[in-house]
Amino acid sequence: MKKTVLFFGSFNPIHKAHLSIAEYILEKNLGDELWFVVSPQNPFKPPEGIAPENDRIEMVRIAINHSKYRDRMCASDIEFDMPKPSYTIDTLRKLWKIYPDREFSILMGSDNLALFRKWKDFDDIIENCRVFVYTRGGYPLNENILSLGDIVTLDNAPVYDISSTKFRSMLRFGEDAKEFLPDGVFNYIKEKNIYATSNNDR
Repeated sequence: MKKTVLFFGSFNPIHKAHLSIAEYILEKNLGDELWFVVSPQNPFKPPEGIAPENDRIEMVRIAINHSKYRDRMCASDIEFDMPKPSYTIDTLRKLWKIYPDREFSILMGSDNLALFRKWKDFDDIIENCRVFVYTRGGYPLNENILSLGDIVTLDNAPVYDISSTKFRSMLRFGEDAKEFLPDGVFNYIKEKNIYATSNNDR
């Protein structure tokens, strides 16, 4: 059974921290492959100001193409035709039905783990999926949550104190965020004028 790690996110935009943690998963053989699942709308974030989903998934594809593990990664649009906002358990149920021969696990940051009890049917997720957790600055790991099920902390994973929000701000105000973005993503953003003005709070 092929082991597939699902990395859910808005990826607005994808940056080097996203790519580094994904590569770490594959380097350590914690999964046979990793799918970036681009979410049209996160239930914990307002829908306003997010870049078009087709642009976000294209940026993910560009980033993957520059990864040394590009043959083991893919960008998934499975949530694009599902009701909004996107709930992880609904996506998992769809994936379980389509791919009965795959074993799915989830990759998330400690910031998301802190909200895990608020997720829709989180108990079904933890009962059926292994969860890999990497540390995000300001979000220490909660031992009570870690005891819920098969939650694996990635103690040696790369840690970055950067976020998509920071990059969007830099891009809007003309600061050069290129060094923090995977090759090709910065050029795509500039060409498409995605984060050009302060009114585009994506």
